[in-house]
Amino acid sequence: MRVDIVKHYLDHCGLGKTMRWIHGTVLRERYRCVTVPDADGNDTWMHPENKPFPSYGQFRFVVVDELTLEFVQVQVYGEARMKSKAVANDGCQTAQYANLLEEVQVDAYFVSERPRSIHSSDPSEPLCVAEAVCVTSGAVVGVGFSLGSETGEAYRSMLFCMAAPKDYIARLYGVPTEKLPWIMQGICAAFTSDRGPAGHRNLADRLEQKFPVKTIAPSYDGQAKAPVESTHPRDTRLEGAPSYVVSELNVIQMVKRELMRAASRNHTKDISRRLSDQAIRDFASDRRVTTPHHYWDYLSKRLRTSARQLTLERAVRSFWTPISLPVDRDGVKLGHRHYTSAAFKATGYMKQVGRTTDLEISAFTLSLVVRSIWVEVDGHLLELEATQRVRVGDEDRLVPLSELEETADLLATLRSRTRTSIGAATNRAETDFEEITGIPWSAGQRHGGAPKKPSGTSAHEVNVLKRRKPRKIAA
Repeated sequence: MRVDIVKHYLDHCGLGKTMRWIHGTVLRERYRCVTVPDADGNDTWMHPENKPFPSYGQFRFVVVDELTLEFVQVQVYGEARMKSKAVANDGCQTAQYANLLEEVQVDAYFVSERPRSIHSSDPSEPLCVAEAVCVTSGAVVGVGFSLGSETGEAYRSMLFCMAAPKDYIARLYGVPTEKLPWIMQGICAAFTSDRGPAGHRNLADRLEQKFPVKTIAPSYDGQAKAPVESTHPRDTRLEGAPSYVVSELNVIQMVKRELMRAASRNHTKDISRRLSDQAIRDFASDRRVTTPHHYWDYLSKRLRTSARQLTLERAVRSFWTPISLPVDRDGVKLGHRHYTSAAFKATGYMKQVGRTTDLEISAFTLSLVVRSIWVEVDGHLLELEATQRVRVGDEDRLVPLSELEETADLLATLRSRTRTSIGAATNRAETDFEEITGIPWSAGQRHGGAPKKPSGTSAHEVNVLKRRKPRKIAA
């Protein structure tokens, strides 16, 4: 097996290819392993024919032992390099918090790959992903999206994702509910943002009275909001001529991937250092793994939460973009699409079409969500879907040394079990995504130079997705 491990590593290694990614790919493609829940409900690897396969620790040990650590670093980074100086630890940010959503940090990142245009092979504008992380549990509690730039709507859609049930979020973005294992829900009393173009100004214009910005982090200081910065996807910095990757995913498919990535992070992050001694014992007794998903469930069952719950209607009013839309005999019109529902028809609102010129209705939309809109009729909100013409504590410190040693052993066991579960959960997310879209998780091609600004069909598609210069369309 040592020979096979080295061979498989050499077949897959390359710039930006991490050891954990190679291990997961080798287990899936070469050993034909699959992800299954164990007796305790935790994700784990299994071979359908019960054949042996290496764990991540075994895989990494053999590769480093046979090829040396320096060789591995050269394969990942292009050349061996060491940091000239280490960044000092400013302290533990989580020590002051005990409850879920007691503090939330928000930030945005751009996906490194350019999404492909829906109707052509040209690259579209980059996708911006706004992310909210619970500082206590380390859980990603919400994500939002915008195209081309960091806008306030990305943060508002992120807050809506926090407030709404995740099964509704899955349906809204077109992901099967069973493929989005995400239990986090609730709004915080305040959050920490940065000085980004939309992280404070555009967001605070509409929301500061309801959800005040508690702290503005200093510019270019990742440690000031380390819990959220550490969740962003990392790309290996390459040297040489500039290049970019055009993904095989279009904008909507990439949104689905980033949504599933956010959900999967709650199953693929080891937060064992946050556990108290009592929590370590409880986790070991319940055979949990130390991920944000299990820590959230553990704390919520003990009512240790500061989350505020909003009704779906109130969340829509708070975070979706208000707009007036025309109404005709086919329903509410947004661009070239019509939206309606049985409940909307039952209100009799559409009977005014023949009697009222340029009939309009108050509605709420999100720019990258075109499946549904909400309209207000007689003070109540109704959800409409697009129609189709065809089917298509000190106590923890006061313990004897013997208990500390026992707890340390339990923690080591937890971490080992968590590492296995993290790799298997990552595989589950990638496999489920490929099953949904038919395209591998990291599919794409690298091109030389810098991407050109979209033009022609691609530029028109970007304008439609971003709803630039909206025109008033008569009923």
